Amino acid sequence: MRLLHEAGRPDDALALLDERSAEFIEEHPSWFSSNRIWLLGEAGRHEEALAYAQTLQPDTYGLRTGQAWILEEMGRIEEALTLLRADTELRSSRVAELVIRQGRAAEAVAGMPSLPDRGRNSFPSEGAPRSLTPTSWTATGRGSERPRRHVLQRTAAPSAASPPV
Repeated sequence: MRLLHEAGRPDDALALLDERSAEFIEEHPSWFSSNRIWLLGEAGRHEEALAYAQTLQPDTYGLRTGQAWILEEMGRIEEALTLLRADTELRSSRVAELVIRQGRAAEAVAGMPSLPDRGRNSFPSEGAPRSLTPTSWTATGRGSERPRRHVLQRTAAPSAASPPV
């Protein structure tokens, strides 16, 4: 599918996606639906993408983000923002990213919670500090058991004699 999309053939990619078996779709509902919304959008079939999204369960993973992207593609920015702001489980950065893409960076910054207000779950790992102080922190990989997670490790502040890494 990705290769067909990259080759400028989103309708062919969509046809390939729609050939998935009912069993596959049942086992991977979020993957299927998010890719279907994405490919419909890439094919310029925005109204069809929104209509399809309406058929899905409201708690489908990625649904609100996909709908907001389609609305943004259609130029319906305020509707996209309303949808994202109403989703309490979505990271606040999703709203910020959308308004930044619209050239409204000051609004994005004003709408972001302060680090202490974000709480423990905003950091990439448990045990990370609630707020950052002048001490510098760097992200490092955890190892092969969890290759996508990162931990903040405390490092010494760079001295004037050593160049920044």
